[in-house]
This record gives sequence, C-alpha cells and structure tokens, in this order.
Amino acid sequence: MKKLRLLQLCKVQLNGEYKHLSKELIWLSWSGCPLKSIPDDFFDQPRLVSLEITSGKLVQVWEGSKSLENLKFLDLRSCLDLKKSPDFSNLPNLEELMLEWCVSLSEIHPSIGHLKKLSLVNLTGCKNLISLPGDFYKSKSVQTLVLDECCQFSELPEDIGKMISLRVLKASFTAIRQVPHSTVRLMNLTHLSLAGVGSEFPLRFPDSLHGLDSLRNLDLSNNDFDTLPSLNGLSKLESLRLSDCHHLHTLPSLSGLSKLESLQLSNCHHLHTVPSLSGLSKLKSLQLSKCYHLHTLPSLSGLSKLESLQLSDCHHLHTLPSLSGLSKLESLQLSKCYHLHTLPSLSGLSNLESLQLSDCHHLHTLPSLSGLSKLESLQLSQCYHLHTLPSLSGLSKLESLQLSDCHHLHTLPSLSGISKLESLQLSKCYHLHTLASLSGLSRLESLQLSDCHHLHTLPSLSGLSKLESLQLSKCYLLHTLPSLSGLSKLESLQLSDCHHLDTLPSLNGLSKLESLQLSKCYQLHTLPSLNDLSKLESLQLSDCHHLHTLPSLSGLSKLESLQLSKCYLLHTLPSLSGLSKLESLQLSDCHHLETLPSLSGLSKLESLQLSKCYHLHTLPSLSGLSKLKSLQLSNCHHLPTLPSLSGLSKLESLQLSKCYQLHTLPSLSGLSKLKSLQLSNCYHLRTLPSLSGLSKLKSLQLSNCHHLPTLPSLSGLSKLESLQLSNCYHLHTLPSLSGLSKLESLQLSDCHHLDTLPSLSGLSKLESLQLSNCHHLHTLPSLSGLSKLESLRLRNIHHLHTLPSLSDLSKLESLWLHDCLELRTIYDLPTNLKFLGAPNCLHLVTMPNFS
Repeated sequence: MKKLRLLQLCKVQLNGEYKHLSKELIWLSWSGCPLKSIPDDFFDQPRLVSLEITSGKLVQVWEGSKSLENLKFLDLRSCLDLKKSPDFSNLPNLEELMLEWCVSLSEIHPSIGHLKKLSLVNLTGCKNLISLPGDFYKSKSVQTLVLDECCQFSELPEDIGKMISLRVLKASFTAIRQVPHSTVRLMNLTHLSLAGVGSEFPLRFPDSLHGLDSLRNLDLSNNDFDTLPSLNGLSKLESLRLSDCHHLHTLPSLSGLSKLESLQLSNCHHLHTVPSLSGLSKLKSLQLSKCYHLHTLPSLSGLSKLESLQLSDCHHLHTLPSLSGLSKLESLQLSKCYHLHTLPSLSGLSNLESLQLSDCHHLHTLPSLSGLSKLESLQLSQCYHLHTLPSLSGLSKLESLQLSDCHHLHTLPSLSGISKLESLQLSKCYHLHTLASLSGLSRLESLQLSDCHHLHTLPSLSGLSKLESLQLSKCYLLHTLPSLSGLSKLESLQLSDCHHLDTLPSLNGLSKLESLQLSKCYQLHTLPSLNDLSKLESLQLSDCHHLHTLPSLSGLSKLESLQLSKCYLLHTLPSLSGLSKLESLQLSDCHHLETLPSLSGLSKLESLQLSKCYHLHTLPSLSGLSKLKSLQLSNCHHLPTLPSLSGLSKLESLQLSKCYQLHTLPSLSGLSKLKSLQLSNCYHLRTLPSLSGLSKLKSLQLSNCHHLPTLPSLSGLSKLESLQLSNCYHLHTLPSLSGLSKLESLQLSDCHHLDTLPSLSGLSKLESLQLSNCHHLHTLPSLSGLSKLESLRLRNIHHLHTLPSLSDLSKLESLWLHDCLELRTIYDLPTNLKFLGAPNCLHLVTMPNFS
C-alpha cells in the first residue's frame, strides 16, 4: 500500500517496522495506541499533515527532536500517562495542538514558543500542569488558548498582553488568582472565560477592562469576588455570565454595553440591587433566579428585545416595574418569589408563551390576561392566597394550566375559550366545590383534581375525546361521576380515597384504560362490567370495605396487578383463568374469603399475598405458578395444609407465620431459589421436611413453633445468613451448624428444653449471637472460630457457670450478660470490647484484669 494516504486504527497492535508505512501518508489516526513512545523509524513521513494518537499509552511522544515538516495538526487527547509534551523544534508548520485530558502532563517543551504558525492550543483537564514556557506568551500567531480545568495552573504572566492574535482565552476552574493588567491590550480577544477560579482567594482584576474592544463573551461565573471592575469600553460585549458569584453584592454601570444580549446573574445570593438597564436595547435574556436579597428591579422600559426574564427564587422581591415595553417577551419566570403580592399589567406582552408564578405565596390576584394570545403555559401552583382568576377567554393557545395547591381558590372562570388546553391541574384546591363546563376542551389529555376535598360533583366529560388521565383521588365528598362513555383514549382513572363514592358509571368504551385505582372507596359496593377493559394492566381495589362481589374478569387479558387487600366483605372471587399476564395478586385482609378459584392459568404470577384471610381453609393447586417469587400466607388461621410446592422453582419468599392450624408442610425440595422461609407462630407444626434443596436460603425464622421437637439437617444451607428459633419450647437439640459458613445472625430465644449447642467453629462470618431463656443450657461450645462476632447477648441462661474463652473474638464490641444467675467466672475479654453489661449476674466473682 505504497500510495496509502489516510490510515485509521483503533486499539490495534502493529507488528513489524514503521519504515514500511506509505510515504504518501497525510492523515494517521490511532486511537488506543499501545506504544509507550513513537519509534524512530516512523518519522520518514514527508507529507504527514495530521497525527492523532488519542487514548493511548504514550509516556513520551518521541525522544529528542523529530522532523515532520508538513505536520499541521497534532492531537494527543486522553493519553493519561503522558508526562511531557514532545520537542516541537522541527514542526515548523504546526497549527493546532490538542492535549486535552492528558492528566499526567506537567511540562510543555520551551520550543512551543517558536512555532510561528501555531493558532490553537487546547490543554483542557491537564490537572498537573502548573505553567507554560515564558516564550509562549510572546506568540503572535496563537488565536485560541484553552486551559479549562487545569486545576494547578496558577498564573497568567504580564507577557500575555503580547499575544496580539489571541481571540479566545478559556481558563475556567484553574488556580489563577489575578487577571494581568496587560490583558486589556488583547484588542482581538472575543471570548474570555474565567469561571470558578481563585477558589482560595477572590479573583483580582485590573481597575478597568477598557481596551478589550473586541470582547463579545465574558464568563466570570462561580467566583467569590464581591465587586467587578468598570465595564466601560466593552461596547461589543454580547454575553456576560456572572451566575453563582455568591458574594457579589453590586454591579458596575452597564450603560456602555449597547450590544449585550444575555446577562446571567442567577445564584448571586448577596446581590441586592441591579444598576440601570436603560442602555441595553439589544438584551434578549436576563437571568436573576436565586438572587435571594434582590428586592427591586430598575426600569425595564428600554428592553424592547427582551425574550426571557427569569426571577424565580428571588425571595425578597415584592414588586415589579412596568412590563409595558416588553413586546417580545416569551418567558416570564417568577416562581418562589414569596413576597411578591401584585403584578403589573401584562397587556403589552403579546408574544408571551410561558408565565410561571408557582409558589408566589402572597399573590392573591392576577391582572387581566386578555392580551396574552400566544400564552401556552400558565403555572400558578402553590399560590396559597390566590382566591380568584381573571377571564381566560383570550388564551386561545394555552396548553397547560397548573393551579395545584391553590388552597383558597373556590371557583374557576369559564374555560370555553382555551380550546388547545392539554393539561389542567387543580389538585389540592381544597375549597373548590364546582368546575366550569369542560365541553370546549377537545384537546385535554390530563385532568388532575386529586385532594379537592369539597368537590362534590363534576360537569359533563362527554367532549373530552383525547383525555388520557383523570385523577380524582381524595375527593372526599364526590359521590357520583358523570358518564365516561366518550373517553375513548383514557389510560388512567384514579379514584382512590373517594370515600362517598358508592357506584361507578358504565366503563364500556374505555378500551385503552390501563390503570383503574379505586382503593379506599369505602362505600363502593359493586362494580360495573369490566369486559371492555382489554388493555387494563392494574386494578386496585384495596380497602373497599363494602365491596362484596366482583364482576367477571375474563376480558382482562393484559391485567398485571390485581389488588384486593382489606376488602373485608369479599367472600368469593370470579374465575381468574383468563389473566395470563397477571404478575401480582394481593388478597391480604380479605377476612371473609373462604376459597380461591383455580390459579392454573396464572403462568406469570410473581407475587401472591393472602395474609390475614382468616377464613381461608384451602388453597387450589399451585403447580402452574412457575414464576412465583413471593407467597405470603401469614395469619391464615384456618389453613391446615398446603398444596404441593414442587413447581415453584423461582419462589424466593415463603411466609407462613400465624397459620395456627398448619401441622405439616409439603416437600420443599424443588424451591431451589428460596431465600426467606418464615414459619413463626405455627403452633401445631410438628415436623419440617428436608431443607437440603434450599441452597440459596438466607433467612430461616421458626418462632413460636411450640410442638417442633427437632430440626432437619441444615448442612445444605450454605448461604444462610440469619437463623431465628424463638419459643420453640420442645426443641431439645440442634443439628450440626458446620456448613453455615455465611451465617451472620443466630438467635435462640425461649428454647426451654435446649440443653446443648453444636460446635460453632465453622461460623466464620457470625456477627451476632443471642441466647435468651434457654433454661437448660449449662455450657457453651468454644467461640474461638467466631472471628467476626460483634455482639454476644446471653439472657436468663440460669445454669451457665462459666464462659468459654473470648480472647480470640477480635471484633467483639458488645457483651451483654443479663440474669445469668449461676455465672461465676469470666476468664478473659477481647481488647476491642466497647460495652460490657452483666445485670443480675449475682454469683459472678471472677473477672479478668481490665488493665
């Protein structure tokens, strides 16, 4: 390939000699180059113009001085191991040098100052670079110098004023403390960025910036200075950024900035006044958000081109000047102006598109909105004292009207003229008792009325053909709904906590409904047909205390979640056979539910909750629930047996606490993914099946299994982390614990007949050992292998005479020995112990030397 001109490589290792590369090569790009240095035989490249070696392993680019006569572009970005730049002596035509994010780079070769054609130097992110060679600042060719995030770069010398071609100087987030006086001689400079510099000391300036006649962009944001030098003479300045200058309290005159288009002062927390803006005839954007101490604004009358005025979070701003001359204003943001109590006329804002007044807590009225023909968004949420609205009839382009948390708003004006409205939010308008007609809102997609506590009726919804979300939760006095038949695009209907709602209108026609929430509709006793809800994914009916029956669910083929908890009067369920996508079935606290329909078709069910179904006495087959992860049957007092669990290969949690009549369990051998098994308060449980197949079990709880005399082998529970055996009164022995290498917590409370413990030597990760009320236990096994034990608690172990050695328990911090009445001797204590308590150990006479 002797004529090859362009070569691009990525993360490749080349073998052979580089002298065989084409001598016609113009451009070489090698990303992820593995070389530590470019070998000498590479440099016979007389026509090479661009060399890009990025994200490589270079430590030095080349050794000594190498000749690449025609090289114009040298790109070494993100060579993280590169410590110094190459010698540039024989690169006479180099124009652009890019060394961004060479984070180890600490030295630039002095020859950089002799490159007569160099125009761009980018050193962004060279975190170890402290300075540049002195001759560099005498360059007459460099136009762009970028030093952003060179966090150790601390000084610009006075010679920088000799860089007569410099147009762009970016040195944000460096350690520079002072702007040299000579900077004002940079007559061609158009962009100066010194954001976030001088973190230890405020940035110092010359007395005036006069002389920077070409400057268009000045970024001094995120600095700690409190004043600025004079800006007179910056007649071409277009953008001035001073945001996040938290200590800035005053500004110099802005009168000479006749071309300024953007003035950013957001987060200047101590700025309390703004100078006259009368000369800023071209200003388009004025940002003053979070100027907490700003209490007034100067006249805005001359800002005929202003498009955006941002004053959000100006907490002490209590009034605004006239807005009459702002004919091009598109966005007015006044959110969280807590002390703003009135607005000037808005009649001249013919181009206004967004008006944000949320959280203006003291605003109680609005001026006329009649001239805002282009307004698209009106936000008034959390205007707590707003009690009335002006006419909205002229807002023909309004798309979003937000009035949530307007606690004193008791009525709305006519909505008939806002035909393009898509979102109407009225949540937490506590005193709103009626709504105006909605008949003209043909484009409305979201209607939010949650927490309108006094709303007792709704107007017709028949014209809302595009409505997708209707939220009416916590409308406590709402007792009836209008027809929903025209809401063909409705996806979400939320009616939770509508306490007085006793019936629903027909749901026929809601073919796109995905979520129906009716929880805590206490008076709801029946539901209409659900047959048309073919896309319904979530049906929530929890806490519908008077609901005693459900309609057919056969048409709900996409239903994923069915919640019926605390439907106290529900005694039967319809067939579930068509719910092939159901993932969650919650029936907890259905006190009168006696039986369940077949679950055979629920192949995707992951969670089945039946806790506190007090009258449930049998379960259908679970064999088809191949994806079930959680089975909760706690407090099913009358359940005597369980069906086979053999097909539940993905079950992770099995809760059977307080199943008082349960006396036996089926085989658990197929539960290979079970992580938690809870059998507390199963009083009649007399035996456990083998646990050998539960290789992923992490938690085993057997509290109050009074008649359980023994446990099966625990040898296969290699991942068990917690073992709790409280109130197992007849348990007299434990199986070997030697295989429980990950056990972290062992609790043995009120096992009254337990007289011995197996060896604990294999419990290398045990952190907590608690033994309470084991009255027949008179000795403990060796604790020497419990290297991670942090807490040892022994309570009411009456016959224990002595403790085994504790000296090897290097992480033991807490030792609690309560009511160990016969305990006489503690031989030793670990050095890391922080707490020792031994109340009512009346016979304790021998203790180690605490010194």
